[in-house]
Amino acid sequence: MHYEIVVTDPAVEDMVDIIGYIQELTQSNEIANAYMTGMLNTIKSLEEMPNRFQIVDDPELSQLGIRYAHYKNYIIAYSVAEASAKVEVYRILYSGSDIRSRILENDSS
Repeated sequence: MHYEIVVTDPAVEDMVDIIGYIQELTQSNEIANAYMTGMLNTIKSLEEMPNRFQIVDDPELSQLGIRYAHYKNYIIAYSVAEASAKVEVYRILYSGSDIRSRILENDSS
């Protein structure tokens, strides 16, 4: 089965911020572009078998059906809507950040 990927505005903003940070940190457009390509490829891979990652073990996030895919030190938080065959990417966050709070703050807006 092929799933449609829907990337939310907050996830797009996250990626822009991350790529800007990587570019500033490394002073290399090449490295920043490689990160962007890697994140996009990880997201695109969710078109096939998005359920390969389990729903997270958190009461509130599991109610939302949140799953985590990983790219380097970043977590791509998403859910799967089987009925519509869609994957919704909520956030792309540094793994050391308070991911739970940032997802729930985004969900309540």
